[in-house]
Amino acid sequence: MNDKLDVSFGPGKWTVRQILAHLVDAEVTVSFRVRLALAVDHPTIQPYDQDAFVGVYQGIDAGLAVETFRTLRAWNLALVRTLTPAESERGAFHPERGEETVGRMIAMLAGHDLNHLAQLDLIARS
Repeated sequence: MNDKLDVSFGPGKWTVRQILAHLVDAEVTVSFRVRLALAVDHPTIQPYDQDAFVGVYQGIDAGLAVETFRTLRAWNLALVRTLTPAESERGAFHPERGEETVGRMIAMLAGHDLNHLAQLDLIARS
């Protein structure tokens, strides 16, 4: 797949390398938001411009991105597995989306992953 790391699934779309880096960014971002919501009563969470973040990843090591994602995901899953129903209902305010619970943040991250995995699959099949 090394020859496809800088291929996207369409004009103006992210490359494999950028998608992998973005998955790491999303994992970091959501894990921080979840921990913030668990530790602080009803915090406001910071949005970010994902396209601006992805723009800095032209030459990033894709293998390192995958390794980092796997490690972060394992750490985050360890936390998620300990959450009580009350902790899953703790909330935070997202300035662009409104109120979000910890459970909702986790569910959104799962759907987000599936979307990008489908994109990677499209590229791999092309």
